[in-house]
Amino acid sequence: MEWKQNYYDELIQKLDQFIRKFYINKLIRGGLYFTGLMTILFVLFNLLENHFYFSKEVRKFIFSSYLITGAASLYAWVLHPLLQYFKLGKLISHEEAAKIIGRHFSNVEDKLLNVLQLKSQSVNFTDRTLIEASIAQKAEALRPVPFLSAIDFSRNKKYIRYAFLPVAFLLGILLFAPGMIKNPTQRIIQNDREFEKAALFRFKLPDSELKATQGEDFKIDIDIEGSVLPNEAFIEIDQIQYRLKKESPSRFSYVFNNVQKETAFRLVSGDVRSGDLSLKVAMKPLLISLEARADYPAYTGMKSEIIHNNGDLTVPVGTRIYWTFEADHTNKMSCVMGQSPAQSLDRKGDHLFQFAARAMKDENYTLFMHNQEYRGVDSVRYQLSVIPDQYPQINVQTFEDSTDNNITYLSGEISDDYGIADLKFNYQITHPNQMQAQMASIKVPFNNGKSSTFRYVLDLNALGVSPGDRISYHFEVWDNDAVHGSKSTKSAITDLKRAGEEELAKEEQDHNEEIKDELSDALKEAQKLQEKIDAFREKIREKKDLEWQNKKDLEKLMNQQNELIKQFENAKQKFNENLKKQEQFSSPDETLQKKQEQLQKLFNETMSNEIKDLMEKIQQLMQELNKDKALEMTEKMKTSSEDFKKEMDRLKELFKQLETEKNIRDQIDKLRELANRQDEIREKTEKKELSAEELKKLQEEINKKFEDLKK
Repeated sequence: MEWKQNYYDELIQKLDQFIRKFYINKLIRGGLYFTGLMTILFVLFNLLENHFYFSKEVRKFIFSSYLITGAASLYAWVLHPLLQYFKLGKLISHEEAAKIIGRHFSNVEDKLLNVLQLKSQSVNFTDRTLIEASIAQKAEALRPVPFLSAIDFSRNKKYIRYAFLPVAFLLGILLFAPGMIKNPTQRIIQNDREFEKAALFRFKLPDSELKATQGEDFKIDIDIEGSVLPNEAFIEIDQIQYRLKKESPSRFSYVFNNVQKETAFRLVSGDVRSGDLSLKVAMKPLLISLEARADYPAYTGMKSEIIHNNGDLTVPVGTRIYWTFEADHTNKMSCVMGQSPAQSLDRKGDHLFQFAARAMKDENYTLFMHNQEYRGVDSVRYQLSVIPDQYPQINVQTFEDSTDNNITYLSGEISDDYGIADLKFNYQITHPNQMQAQMASIKVPFNNGKSSTFRYVLDLNALGVSPGDRISYHFEVWDNDAVHGSKSTKSAITDLKRAGEEELAKEEQDHNEEIKDELSDALKEAQKLQEKIDAFREKIREKKDLEWQNKKDLEKLMNQQNELIKQFENAKQKFNENLKKQEQFSSPDETLQKKQEQLQKLFNETMSNEIKDLMEKIQQLMQELNKDKALEMTEKMKTSSEDFKKEMDRLKELFKQLETEKNIRDQIDKLRELANRQDEIREKTEKKELSAEELKKLQEEINKKFEDLKK
């Protein structure tokens, strides 16, 4: 049975060989189809492009279509049969191969199909002997049939023309007019570029890149190359044509003004057009906005403030400023403060830059912005103005105490731009014949704030200023400057010397002399006034009525009377001043004090209210005064004046008497004081508490005072 099986296997082997030859034949025919189709499309597309000069979009479509068509036909006609030859993918079955063979050998198809069908049905029978014998018999009968001859490669000769004619046509063009293929092919492949159609002339641009700087003008020079030169040419921007400036027969130019963005354009002259061109832009760094947060020093009491889009700042000294800058087309930013080195700003995100500084003085600060495209450096300059912390202000006024020379009332105003920290009264006491003492200070209360008033009572006794001592004083006010430290301002220094005993005595003596002079002058004036009153009375007795001149004379008498009263008041005032000073610096004995009080009482009673009332009454009746009334009034004036004169004369004598008694008592007191000083020196000499030089100096001082008393 083995030989019968071999017949069938041989049959199957011959069918497989037929199938492989079938795919080889298909591959040959597909290759011819593919070559012919792609050559025809290649020539067709190139001829069309050569004639029409398609745009970039059309050339891109042609190129894409050619590639897609080529890929599809290559797979269908070449790659797919090749894969099937290597039994990759779906193949034709033995039955389909039998049918193809049957179309070539008409008496074989049924037998071949019958063998294949019997073989497939034999698996369903238990006893396959008869079926296998039938298969072997039929297979043996088909052995002489040459299956491979059913496929004749020579039949493909008729398809060679489909490839040969297009290829021959292409070769002919390449031989006689290669530009019709090469140039269009280049343009179709480089479909992202614009190409100028061959013309009598062409536009030639500079070899350098067309790139302008943002915001600046950019001039482009266009050269014309060709056998014919146009008289005019245009540039087309946004479908609007602008005439080019003719520099020479073969050169035109155009200026792009204030370039802000990339600009597409083309050049046109008649039917000649350039390809699509573009002017690129190197964007300048651009500062869009700025924000400055000013953190004022705490002592100013000012709250932090945010300032928008204003780089010129005016802030108090010591202010901490935090800048945030927003910039476009900027990858680096730096700042130069005054004469300091440049500092790079911290970059926060794509557009934000930050910087901080403390304002201590007036200075400019300049921002420098950079990017990779812009070769230059864009800069912006601002002014930082600093408000210095001003010194505090002080204004002092002085008011004397009319009743006590040892007390002075001081008041004033203090102020500062941000606040007062302290106020002190500084003083320095210098004793006679001694070195200056150290400065002492007393705090003066005031109201907190930027301004305040203050008061201070300068009491020489409370400060320990003795007669003959000198005190210099001033006020000093401090501000609350926390940046440079508290600053102070001093008021004007006042120098005050408290009168010593000798000066007081001399002043008292001078006042006494002035009082005596005032009283003497007043007595003389009183005598003259009486004489003038008598003369006036005699003059008006002879007249019936008062005349205008008489009234003027009466007014003069009244003025003289008033002057007399003023002289007396001056003497009285000086006497009272002497008494006050004596009370401050000495304590007179009881007898002398009673006499002073008696004299003071006499001073007060001498100028009675009757005289003043009389003068006021005459003044009131001056316009209606008649002769009789005038005589009556002047009589009263005369009487009052006589009484006044007598009292002043008595007062003058009492004053002289009191002055003499007081001088005697003062001399006695001084002698006692010198004696006490002499005793003190003796005790210190015995105890050896003083050096010989000091003892000599003290003794000379006592001797001098003693000699002064003898004068």
